[in-house]
Amino acid sequence: MPAVGVESRIWEALHTRLAALTLSPPLLIATPNVTFPATGESLPSIYLRAHHMRATPDDVGISKWTERQGILQVDVCYSPPNGLGAATEIADKIAAHFPRGLTLGTILVRIDWTPAIASPVDDTPHTKLRVSIRYRAFTPERGEEHR
Repeated sequence: MPAVGVESRIWEALHTRLAALTLSPPLLIATPNVTFPATGESLPSIYLRAHHMRATPDDVGISKWTERQGILQVDVCYSPPNGLGAATEIADKIAAHFPRGLTLGTILVRIDWTPAIASPVDDTPHTKLRVSIRYRAFTPERGEEHR
């Protein structure tokens, strides 16, 4: 089902771009509210986990526009023997896939900042290396498209 609402269209644009990332070997992507791993499968030793963190919408002055910002956070989840080096290479590829200046989707989701790669966080049985991709979209009051 195609996304209709503003927030769902922003998520669709970000997720579609992430899913188009070509990695070798390909990695599974865990997303919110989707069973992962699939029933009967075990947790992979390395995979991606996507989080969509929205900020409070901000009305732009007296105009009819709303600024919507947020972060697509992609965790590179890895466990031995994969190591930090391999995870960092994947994080670098994710960051490069969302370059500053990139525009996505039908409501013009813009990547206006260089993605940030954080220090690793232990989350046994995996370690997570987080890539934060900040975005911005301006939408009319009723969330209609603009170009």
